[in-house]
Amino acid sequence: PGNAGSPGWVIGRRWHIVRPLSNAPELGRTPYVAEDLFGEYPFEVVVKIVAPPPGVAGWQGLGERRHAQMEMSLPLGHVHENIAEVLDCDLDPDYGSYIVARLYPNTLERYLQEANGRDSLTLGEALRLAEQMLAGLRAAWDRNLVHLDLKPANVALTESGTVKLIDFGLAKHYQGINGGNYTTTAARFTLFYAPPEQMERRDGSWINRNADIRALGAVIYRMVTGYPPMLREAHAVGLVDSRGRAPLGDAATYLRMTDLISAVEPVGIAELISYVPQDLDLLLRAWLRIDPEMRCPGNPKGMAERAWLELTAVAERVHAAGEADYPVGSRVTQEPDFAELRARWQQGPVAGSKAWGEGARAGGTLELTPAEPATAGGFGDPTTVPGIAGGAGERWYSNGSANGDGKP
Repeated sequence: PGNAGSPGWVIGRRWHIVRPLSNAPELGRTPYVAEDLFGEYPFEVVVKIVAPPPGVAGWQGLGERRHAQMEMSLPLGHVHENIAEVLDCDLDPDYGSYIVARLYPNTLERYLQEANGRDSLTLGEALRLAEQMLAGLRAAWDRNLVHLDLKPANVALTESGTVKLIDFGLAKHYQGINGGNYTTTAARFTLFYAPPEQMERRDGSWINRNADIRALGAVIYRMVTGYPPMLREAHAVGLVDSRGRAPLGDAATYLRMTDLISAVEPVGIAELISYVPQDLDLLLRAWLRIDPEMRCPGNPKGMAERAWLELTAVAERVHAAGEADYPVGSRVTQEPDFAELRARWQQGPVAGSKAWGEGARAGGTLELTPAEPATAGGFGDPTTVPGIAGGAGERWYSNGSANGDGKP
């Protein structure tokens, strides 16, 4: 076989690689833009190799194949309007397991960067996108799947602005009355979007729809305030730099980050933008709660419909009240004073001359597991850190209050 990306490289005897996708690879998986040699799809597609060939031994190869099995279990073709279609998935004996999907012109991550530059994102547009993301999640939940890596980079946008959820590489099945399957593997997550229970690598009972609800709340928070929840707090206590970047390979920083996110409720959006509707502020406060059972409390069987009714009620009231055109984003956000948080945290900024990585700011997926099982402190990948044993401690809001209202 030829080298990846070289002229004439073909995977699955069908997909002719044109160029690497501009997106940075995550965890070694490089997506490529390709053409269909069979001519069935007369447009460019994305080919992602999700696992090495079966002959490739080693601990990391086994882990990639384990994660690939779930992503390759999605049905081919149309599943839902807001889930990207899988056009093909198979095993190439030379290159490994691969998945083929349509190449969409944009992602929510790029759209937010562009909108922030133009100062053009509105509250109505943010809620429109949020409704479509929740609709896609509900379709996945109907198939007993939780996404577990919802973030702006994993939300594709069509030419007309329709949401398509992509990258189900971390998705898992859930079972039981509360959605727990009581199994666990190495915990992968995206900092500031994943819930604390995912970062802490608790037993598998955390794998349920509450994790996706927290991630959806984080994406909405990012659209409205310009940054995901807890990034401002992490910067205030010195765990990330002014651009939201964490030190590469510094396991201690990620351990402290987990401690912070597991103990501090994020500042409410109403404290950042004075005219944000109260009902949206209350909804996001609930969806971002540390305790997963408090994000959308009630009968687990009705959770999906309950979340939908809550979000659409906010959107309908916003449009009826003429608030849909209100601008949102970092340019209209009043940055809070985190003096009380810093005092409680009682730790200074990360010292030393370590290189700063893009993982936190760019929303890169991290993996909480050592690079080699026998080497607890070794890191083959700079964004790889050891597993963390979870534990709940005292919880408080970053504004110094006990319940998030700004009062002690």
